[in-house]
Amino acid sequence: MRPTCARTRKGFNLVEAAIVLGVIGLVIGGIWIAASDVSAAQRLNKVVSDTAFIINNARNVFPLQNYPASGFTNVNTAAFHAGVFPRDFVLSGVLTSPEGVVYTLQTSCNSGGLCPALMLQIFTRNQTGAAFRNSLTTRECITVAQRLSVDKDVLRFYVTRVGGMSSVTYNVPVDPVTINCTVNDGYLDFRFRR
Repeated sequence: MRPTCARTRKGFNLVEAAIVLGVIGLVIGGIWIAASDVSAAQRLNKVVSDTAFIINNARNVFPLQNYPASGFTNVNTAAFHAGVFPRDFVLSGVLTSPEGVVYTLQTSCNSGGLCPALMLQIFTRNQTGAAFRNSLTTRECITVAQRLSVDKDVLRFYVTRVGGMSSVTYNVPVDPVTINCTVNDGYLDFRFRR
């Protein structure tokens, strides 16, 4: 009679390999989601801090007596060269942050007690309705508006539809949970003064 030898097992079978690969996939997926959440939060923080930086510097560069008596005056170029915008922004008619968020700055005088005022627009879409590459998403638009609406120097802000028609006007102070942006909105329009 032959002695029975116990088989020694070497390596994984296919089911075990699939389980191990599935666990590795879940771990990598979790890391990917966490990293993208951190990246999105950093981007929002940068947009809010850049906007606060622009508002603060614009107040110091453009004195009230130089604002128009009516209407709007685009001051992007003068503001860019005066250091109103962060150094890493690019000027090409509008101003674009490294994150791809598009801004314009204007001095303005219009009805409703907002004369004179500075007007900062943060775009989510261009005026034909196409989304700017890497500009604010609808959710980011809401978050930015909520965080900036508590600035004591913001007089009023608008969520404006593509084409320039105001969709919602918010008088400050505003309850942040009432702020809304939609896919039809083109930009946030903040009015503030010194």
